[in-house]
Amino acid sequence: MRGWDQARLQSVRDVIVRQLENEGLRQSQARNGAQRVYELLSRCMTSERGRWLLSHDQARQELPLTGADGKLLIVDVAISTETGWLVVDFKTGMRREHESQEVFETRMRDTYRLQLQGYCERLSQLDGRDATAAIFALDTGDWIEFDPALLVQT
Repeated sequence: MRGWDQARLQSVRDVIVRQLENEGLRQSQARNGAQRVYELLSRCMTSERGRWLLSHDQARQELPLTGADGKLLIVDVAISTETGWLVVDFKTGMRREHESQEVFETRMRDTYRLQLQGYCERLSQLDGRDATAAIFALDTGDWIEFDPALLVQT
């Protein structure tokens, strides 16, 4: 977070547009995509939890790991704590119309459990410490924790 504020984020919008165009998006799509990226990053930077994740001394952002199957795994945030690892995945999911908070959180856990389970298992294999996981839903600011028992491979 050092050196990053709303003004700097605003100043890199054109860079984001160019990167999206380089990925094959038309200019109008790239501009809309850059606006979406700006909104999500801005929301993250202005939330207490987001600032904590982006500035934590023990946080490793975009941590590359090799899965047991040899595939590359990219962990959004892995924080080494006194008790083990905290794995955090940024998601952009929102509640559906008429969906309760509880149902939304259950849906997010069900959708991403295997992905986060793989991250946690791999980190635990590396140093023998336990790993827990959470989703940080950027659209809503929700922090969705996983019951460690749900992360155990069955």
